Amino acid sequence: MLSDDRSIFKVGATGYYDTLVHQAAALLESLVQDHPSVDGNKRVAFAVVDVFLRINGYSITADSKAIYDHMIKLVEARAFEMEHLVPWLQEIVRPRA
Repeated sequence: MLSDDRSIFKVGATGYYDTLVHQAAALLESLVQDHPSVDGNKRVAFAVVDVFLRINGYSITADSKAIYDHMIKLVEARAFEMEHLVPWLQEIVRPRA
C-alpha cells in the first residue's frame, strides 16, 4: 500500500504536484520505500513509472545500466527521496515526439 498523502493514485486525487515528473518521482519513491513486494521493488517501481510516463506521452532517455546505477546509488546513500528523484527524472524524461 502506498504511504501517506504523496500518493497520486488516491481516490478523488486530481494531482498533488505541478508536473508529471513530480508525480512520477512521488510514485517511484513510495513504491521503493514501502516495499510492497518481498523482492524486486526497485525494478517493479521503475517499470511502473515508465508505464505511467508512457501513458502520459513521455519517455525515458537514459539506458537501463545508467538507470540501475543511479537508483542503487540513491538507495545506498539513503537518498531515495523526492528532493533527489525530481532533478534526476527531469534530466532523463522527455516528451515523446
